[in-house]
This record gives sequence, C-alpha cells and structure tokens, in this order.
Amino acid sequence: MDLRVDLRVAAGKVGSLAVVACALALGACASSEPQPQPQGAPRPATPPSVDAAHEHEDPIDASHVLVAGPAGCQSHRLAHALQDASRRAGAPLSIAPSPSDLDGLYLVAWGVADAALVPGNVLGASVHAVARAGVEVVSALGLAEELHVVVAEASPVREVADLRGRTVSAGRLGSGAALAARAVLLAAGLDVDAGDVTLRHEPPTEGIAALGAGQVDAVVVLGHCQEVHGARTRLVPVAPDDARALVAREAGYALAPGSDDGAEVLVVHPWLVARPGQGAALRGLLGREVEPVDAAAPAADGPPLAFRPEAAPLRLAGGPAEGTYARAARGLARVAEQADLGGARVVHTTGSLESFVLLATGHVDLALVQEDLVLDALRTPAVAPLLARVRLVAPLFREEVHLATLPGGPDGLAAVRGKVVAMGEVGSGTLLTARRLLRLAGLTRGDASGRAIGGARALEALRAGRVQAAFLVGGQPLPLLAQGGVRLAPIQGVDGYADAMITGEAYGWVGAPVPTVATRTLLLCRRDLDPAAVGGLVRALFAHRRNLAADHPKWGELDPAAEPPASGLQPHTGAAAALESVAPDTAAPW
Repeated sequence: MDLRVDLRVAAGKVGSLAVVACALALGACASSEPQPQPQGAPRPATPPSVDAAHEHEDPIDASHVLVAGPAGCQSHRLAHALQDASRRAGAPLSIAPSPSDLDGLYLVAWGVADAALVPGNVLGASVHAVARAGVEVVSALGLAEELHVVVAEASPVREVADLRGRTVSAGRLGSGAALAARAVLLAAGLDVDAGDVTLRHEPPTEGIAALGAGQVDAVVVLGHCQEVHGARTRLVPVAPDDARALVAREAGYALAPGSDDGAEVLVVHPWLVARPGQGAALRGLLGREVEPVDAAAPAADGPPLAFRPEAAPLRLAGGPAEGTYARAARGLARVAEQADLGGARVVHTTGSLESFVLLATGHVDLALVQEDLVLDALRTPAVAPLLARVRLVAPLFREEVHLATLPGGPDGLAAVRGKVVAMGEVGSGTLLTARRLLRLAGLTRGDASGRAIGGARALEALRAGRVQAAFLVGGQPLPLLAQGGVRLAPIQGVDGYADAMITGEAYGWVGAPVPTVATRTLLLCRRDLDPAAVGGLVRALFAHRRNLAADHPKWGELDPAAEPPASGLQPHTGAAAALESVAPDTAAPW
C-alpha cells in the first residue's frame, strides 16, 4: 500500500480528504507486520515500512521517534508524510502510535520520544501547561480535524442543545474529542458538571458501536473516520454563533470552510512538538508534503487541575483492562463501596504513564502508578512539577519485572544488546521501566532495536521470532504467563529496584527460582481530594486485606508500616491520619 500522498489542503477545505486519510490509516493498521529477524542480525539501515503498523520503534532505537496519537485518522496520515520526508532527508523517523492524545505531549516532555502530533485543544489546555513548557512547539499542520457531533439517522436530536438529559460518547478521557465535547456542549448552554449531559469516555470506534446499539445518544469525534459515515448516522451542526463564541473563548479551536457545503465548521489543527533543540530539523521537513499553518501556539490561562464537582463519583485510573492492575482496580472499587464512598468508576488506561498524567491533570481522582515512574518524574525537570499536584495514599504491593525470552535467547539485561526487544506499549509504565533498566545496564541509544508493544502482543511477537526479548512488569502471577512457553532471564542488582524472585509457586512451569527486580504499585490521589474520603478509603482498604488477598495474592503484601517512596512524595493528610489508627483486618464478607 502506497501511503505517500499529498497533504496540501486546498484553500480551507478541511474535511473532503479526511475520509481518505482515515481509510489509509486504518488500512495500514490492518496490514502485515515486520518479517522475523534472525537473532543477532544487524538492525536495518532504514525504518520499517509504513505498512508495518503493529510493531513500532521505541526511543532506545537509533532513529528518531514520532508519537502520532491514536491510529485511525489524520494524525497517521501526517505522520507517514513526515516519515517519507525524513527518509528523503536522510534522517530516519519512526512512528509510534498511541491510543491517547496525551501520551505524545508528555513523552516528549519526559525526554522519551523525540516528537509528537498533539491536537491543538490539548496543547492549549491550561492543565497541560507544565508539559507544554517542556517541549518545543514547532508548527500547526494544515490538515485540520473537523469536530463532528454524530447521531443516529432517526434521532430526534437536531441541534446540540437537544442533547440535554442525554448520554454522549466523548472519546478517551483527556483526549481532544473529550475536551471538544465539553466545549461544544457548554457553548450550547449545557453544563456537564451540573448534570445537564452524561459523558461516556471510550475510543471513537467503541462510541460509534454504542450509538448503533442505542447505548448513547450521540458521539463527538474529531476528524472524519469511515465509522461515522454509515447510512444509519447523520451529523448535527454546531450553531454558528456557538462556534464563533467557542473559538473566541477556548484555545486550540478554529473555523474553516467545511467539506460539504462550504459553511464554516469548528476544526482543531494538529500541532507538531519536539524535544527542545530539535524543532529546526523537523521544521525543515514541512512545506512540501505537510503544509504548516502560520498560527500562534495555543495557550490558555486557567487552573492546573480539571474541575471536580463535589458530588461526582470517584474515578480511578486502573491501567489496562487485563492483568494485575485490572484486578487491583476492581478490588479498590469494592473497597470504596465499603467506605460509603459510592464505589469508584474504573478508567482503563494503557498503563502507569497515562494514569499518572490523567491524575496530575485532575481528570481522575485516584491512580495506580509504578513507583519507578514517580522516581523518573522526579529526575526529569520538565515533568517534576506535576508531582506537586498528587499525593500518596498508600504503597500497595511489589511488581516484578519479567524479562521473557526463548531458549537460547538473551540471558540478562546486557545480553539484549543488538537484539529486537518488546519494550511495552506507548503510555505504559513498562516502557519507562524497560528503558531505565537497559540504560542502567550500560546500553545507550542504538544499542538495541525497541518495539513499542506489550502484553499479549509482545509475547506473540516473541514466540513468532519477531522480537528476541519482551519486558512485562506486574505482580506475579501474570495471567499471560500462566501457560509458560517462554524462558525468564535473570535480572540482578539494579540500583533503585528491590531484589525479588520469580518462583514455581507463581508459575508451575518455572523450575529453580529466577532472580529479578521489582518496583512497587502506589495508590495516588489528586492533592485536593477530600481528606475524609481518603481517610475512609484507607481504613476500608486495610480492614479488607483478607478479602482482597482472596482475589489476588499480591494484596497479602499490603502493610500499613510500608516504607514510604524514596521520591519523597507527600502523603495525603487524610491517608496519614488514617494509617495511624488502622484497625485489624477482618474476614467479614464484602
């Protein structure tokens, strides 16, 4: 499939090419994966084909890495065009997709990625001012994404104001679509925080499926995707006066002639951001296939944390929908019920990094986060200020690092040199852990070829020979490893990590115990969370230790006297007071 297409947009027509963009990107994501490489084979001189969309390069690789946001729409079309331009310039650029609009901005600020495409309304939001200050804003790009409100063809909704009392799917929490949904609804006089509209947060494809099933009344999307152009849906226009008021009030939005009848529509431009000092090289790639837009970088004055209504239910960022974090999140939700807090709504994320960002920007109230990510944030000046926005509730349990290989594969961290390695998904804590461990083992950029895949996909790639090692981080036993079929390489004596053992008790197929290292899972909360609520949560957490341990053995490590994090993370006042009077655990039923 040839994805090298001209991205220059004719005078303001922002929507007509978008369907083609989405179709091309979706086709790329469904295409074949890279061919297996023999162990020890040298890394190819050029990046993988743009058709190889499933196993992308990670920043430990020699080439520069562009995080392009969710696979499926304009961001990937732009990313592939930038990749083509970089190849002609002799500067390889690899594309790493992320399901979250937030990951790219924060990975660049963190120094993990080199560049990212970020929706203008995300870049301009006041809650992201810290990350924006840690990147170089290169340029807005010309292929803007139209904002659409999609309803079923037979829906009685004719204008945005008709959504009062209804349910709207608004993209992933914190995404450009989620911010746009709130802004458009508010412009129409509907206040989400006052309960005028109920928002659901999920990927756009899931939102469209929910619309077809009658589970939501509308879906807000940025950009044209094939899914929104079915025969059973139609678009609800944003009133022109509301659109103009929104552009005047909110950073990151613009008006442009639409693709259908030329009437002005709301659009959001993607922005290219880079690590400080790398903007000039990327700017040199613009103008031929990717048209820059002459616009000031969006920035809004406002609070550093998203507003939280007092009566809102607790929201817990709980990591991927499978694995140790998912089970831990479900247990914590039940604990919140026992504490008379009305339970907690679990928000699934890619992993610790996305969870931490959602918490530090106030989009969630609680988050499960790896301790080594917090330590890494402390050492990174561009993101360290985010730690002042969060507080420690309690250390929970250890997460062991599993370095999975096959017989004859690498036998430790140093042996990964020259190999292809699955490093974890973009947005996961595993990605940061893997990079840090390899760095501490003496590897530098270009010493290994990383793939930004994790979990089941990483193990699949390992067994198929496409990677020679895969990092998995989680409390043993990991369900993914229950059946074995891999070998666990030893890891020993790494500064900043606790020594641990992976044993046959966790995995029946493991013979002699395998030495490894571990980090801890921390339960964090936003700094302004009600002390009474946090205290009640902590008391219920320790009162139900036995109930939790019956669901997963890792809860047996829960200890009110656990050593505080080395990062100096401040404990929440409500948690500190509750820990002083923790009652003995009970075997009472839930």
